[in-house]
Amino acid sequence: MTLLLDESRQRLIEALLRDDPKRILLAGDNAVAFSTVLEDKLPGATKIVLEPASSANNENKAETAADVTDQVEITAISAMAFNTLSLTHPIDALWLQLTSDYSDVSLAEIMVGKAARLAPGCVLVEQRLSSEALEQNPVMVLRPEAFYALGFVRLAKVASATAAVELYGYRLSEYKQVPDWLNARFWANPERYNSVD
Repeated sequence: MTLLLDESRQRLIEALLRDDPKRILLAGDNAVAFSTVLEDKLPGATKIVLEPASSANNENKAETAADVTDQVEITAISAMAFNTLSLTHPIDALWLQLTSDYSDVSLAEIMVGKAARLAPGCVLVEQRLSSEALEQNPVMVLRPEAFYALGFVRLAKVASATAAVELYGYRLSEYKQVPDWLNARFWANPERYNSVD
C-alpha cells in the first residue's frame, strides 16, 4: 500500500509543479510535512508555516513573502485555518487535503470552492481515509459528483484495506475546451455579405 500511496503522491507533486508555480499554498493536516517534500524538489524555495491562532500575523507573513517574485514560495497551513485565511496576492498552485475528520460536507464543499477561487491556475484536492475511518464509515468526505460539479477531474484513486486516497484536480485553462464547431467558418461568411441570393 505504501508503494501505491507513494505513486499517488508522486503524481500529485508532478501535477502541482507542472506549470512552474511561484506561489504554492498547502492546506491540510499534513501540509507542513508535504511542504518539506516540495522543498526537496525545489531547491531555494522559501517555506512559510502559518499558525492557525493569529490570522493577522499570518496575513503579514503571506504579504511579506508575496514580495519575493523570483523565488518559489511554499506556504503551509492547517485545513481549518484555511477557512479563515484571506490573501490579497494570487496563488499559482494550491493543494488541499480533506481527511475523514471533516464530518460537515457543506464545509468541505466551501473549502474546495474557496480553493478554486484562490488558485484558478491549479488546485489539487487529496481526500484521504485512514484505516480507522475505513472500519467505521468507508465513505469519502465529498462524493465524486461534488467535485465534478465544480469542474474538477479525478486524477487518481488508490484503495486498500489500510487506507484510501482520491486525487482531484482543477485548472481553469482546462475547464472548458473550445469545441470545433465554435469558430468563424460556421457562423459568418463575410464574402457573401453583399450577395443578392
